[in-house]
Amino acid sequence: SPSSTLPWHPRNRLDVTFVLSMALPRSAAPPIGVEWRPRDRASRLVLVPPEGFIFPAQCEAPRAAEDDSTEPFAVGGHGTAAVTTAGGRKPLPPPFACVGTTAGSRSNATVLLLPTDDPHSGFLVQDQLYGAQFVVHNPLYDPVARGASWRLLSQWGESPGSFVTLHDEQAEAFPLVGMRASVSPASELRAAFNSITVSFQPRTLPA
Repeated sequence: SPSSTLPWHPRNRLDVTFVLSMALPRSAAPPIGVEWRPRDRASRLVLVPPEGFIFPAQCEAPRAAEDDSTEPFAVGGHGTAAVTTAGGRKPLPPPFACVGTTAGSRSNATVLLLPTDDPHSGFLVQDQLYGAQFVVHNPLYDPVARGASWRLLSQWGESPGSFVTLHDEQAEAFPLVGMRASVSPASELRAAFNSITVSFQPRTLPA
């Protein structure tokens, strides 16, 4: 759910809720005597928006507060929907990092589930409702009019730079609604002296 549906809004806070039909395991441990940076091999979530949405380099994905929400944003994997949840919505296990990547009008947000000595870090369990928040820059046009959708992928870190996609789900795009406007000419004749009436109703920016 977005905090703003205004076109070109620079700091839309996007709240994403999801449940996985299979666990996203912790990334594989490096061989004995080999060092891998946690960021290079971390299992991850990838949020791919419709064209025009831009994630900043630091997506600012703070931990979402626990709640009793049971409405998933995207569910299942490999064609199987998971609707059973173990309790209410949970935040992503810390530590994690959100990295925004942009190429032209295309962008995505990658959440790295960083493995540490904490046995609860670096992975997500099956049938648990999770929540995460992202900051995104809205596009100028309405993505719904173009039949666009959001994608959420989960990828297991097999080794540095090698990832196996376990889930690839889509959700409908939310509409962007700007101010209402109309242009009414007094005459449509060629070379006529014309007077144009422009009417518009600005929308209030969210707090």
